Amino acid sequence: MNHGIFQGKKIVDNRISAHAARLIANCIIAYNSLVLNSVYERMLANGVSQEIMDEFIRISPIAWSHTLLTGRYNLKKSKGEIDVKWILILILK
Repeated sequence: MNHGIFQGKKIVDNRISAHAARLIANCIIAYNSLVLNSVYERMLANGVSQEIMDEFIRISPIAWSHTLLTGRYNLKKSKGEIDVKWILILILK
């Protein structure tokens, strides 16, 4: 896909691109859900007011404006582990 347009000359190429785009979207949603759940658990443990909790639970994990979708990524160094606690520390700063 290039600028939101499928560039494949064959239908199968465009299908593969569509599946890849859905996979990436699902990974982002899963990642966001992990982060939001960690924040939620910390808020519960710290006794955050119900008013704030009610606002927080309205946040959707379906967002990726904070994610760079273009570029090259090297994920081999991570050993497949996401350090959610470290991410949470960065978010709460």
